[in-house]
Amino acid sequence: MVRNSSFKSKTYLLCILLVAVLLPVGCKKKAEQTLRVGANVWPGYESLYLARHLGYYNGKPIKLIEYPSATKVIFEYRSNKIDVAALTMDEAFLLAQYEKDFKIVLVMDVSNGGDAIVSKDIKKLADIKGKRVGVEDSALGSYMLTRALEKAGLQWADIVKVPLKFNEHEKAYNEDFVDVIVTFEPVKSTLAMAGANILFDSGKIPGEIIDVLIARKSALAHNKSAVRDLINGWSNAVEYIKEKPEKAVGIMALHERVTAGQFLKSLKGLRLPDMEENRRLFSNKRETLLARTRRLCDIMVKNNLLKQPVDPNTLLNDSFLLE
Repeated sequence: MVRNSSFKSKTYLLCILLVAVLLPVGCKKKAEQTLRVGANVWPGYESLYLARHLGYYNGKPIKLIEYPSATKVIFEYRSNKIDVAALTMDEAFLLAQYEKDFKIVLVMDVSNGGDAIVSKDIKKLADIKGKRVGVEDSALGSYMLTRALEKAGLQWADIVKVPLKFNEHEKAYNEDFVDVIVTFEPVKSTLAMAGANILFDSGKIPGEIIDVLIARKSALAHNKSAVRDLINGWSNAVEYIKEKPEKAVGIMALHERVTAGQFLKSLKGLRLPDMEENRRLFSNKRETLLARTRRLCDIMVKNNLLKQPVDPNTLLNDSFLLE
């Protein structure tokens, strides 16, 4: 009886010890993965960095990563280095031909002059025929140039294409390496202040250049709270810009390494939809965003910028906006 009682006591103690050891493991919350967000330099994306500066992402598993060009952003996304990316809609279409694992969750801005084709000496768009045109090897650069050539009654064969990275635009202009440059803010305003002629800008094709935020489906499925925090921080930053424009411009200009005046000027070529406008854009009732993107897709297919049509309706996800 004594031995049996001792055995039971030891067994009981052993069970308690096992429970004590295993219980924290079973109850411990799984560490949330860091949401990696990539974007290139562009005033329309500054609301994300403003949100970080204002502390809206403090304590959140969110990491913003800056890249020198949209081409690099797309490369890093396809290499699985980032989970979320800020891209133009045409770049998202281009990506959709190769990657089917993402959704568009937000419209960040609509360009209304922020993207442009400029020249030091040429004053008319039609006069770029036979000239050296510097353009980034990206969907946006190709799209802007294609639309400009259409307006001028020209074709790609009528120009000499010179591939340029975004961080090379200003130097190429100053050193006359090219005759024409397809560029965007903040370089567009910098060159305009230096006397550049604006031959064509996104204001001539209203609603066609839209910047969006895309997120990998796996991030939407397994890192929902971080995606929600990212969008909420962005929304708060957009409201901050409305309420305290001078302070906001000062912070964002410093990040883009331009003066507050230069940054304010670049913002005039953009519209920053807030959360409410995003809900309207994504609304199936109005089909505002769908109508724009379908037209954009048709133009890209027509000009061989897309191999085949992409149905934008399959890419949109407004679940975070509705929350």
